[in-house]
Amino acid sequence: RKTESPVVRRYIASGLMRLRLEDRWAPLAALLSNRVDANDHNLPLLDWYAFEPMATVDAARALHLAEFAKIPNILTYTVRRIGAMEGEEPLEALTAALGDEQNQGRQEAILRGMNDALRGRRSVAMPDGWQGVEAKLFDSKDDGVRALVRTAGVTFGSAKALAATKQTLVDASAPVADRQAALDALLN
Repeated sequence: RKTESPVVRRYIASGLMRLRLEDRWAPLAALLSNRVDANDHNLPLLDWYAFEPMATVDAARALHLAEFAKIPNILTYTVRRIGAMEGEEPLEALTAALGDEQNQGRQEAILRGMNDALRGRRSVAMPDGWQGVEAKLFDSKDDGVRALVRTAGVTFGSAKALAATKQTLVDASAPVADRQAALDALLN
């Protein structure tokens, strides 16, 4: 927590991969809360490599730790890892976390991770609570959140998301990037 040396933090992150998973929580919490490492070339990925298997130990705890991490992409990567796990419970837990989240940046990170986890999967059952979360975020002030919630909704078979995505695709006045994202969502 107190060292100012990135070399020491690099050694700690590398050494964590040799520890038992149960023993990694406290050091990982310290590493992930260090904003100084956010722009480092290597440390964010080393932190992620040490943190990645924690989702299989305790997904809720890993998600909570990732939500407050100061290291970029940790939340998105963690959500993607949890979303790729088997069963309905991981997506339901992510949906609940998304519904509770008020910060638009974290909402976008969660949705990006969910969409990454769902990419290439067909006929994914809609998680419990998704319709409420979708209704809440469908009219978000953030364009990125709206686009990502529509993409996830299409994957879950949401009629509302499917209609909105088709409308965006055929709207000639919509930005090209939005139309391309809509096409990608429908193709996936």
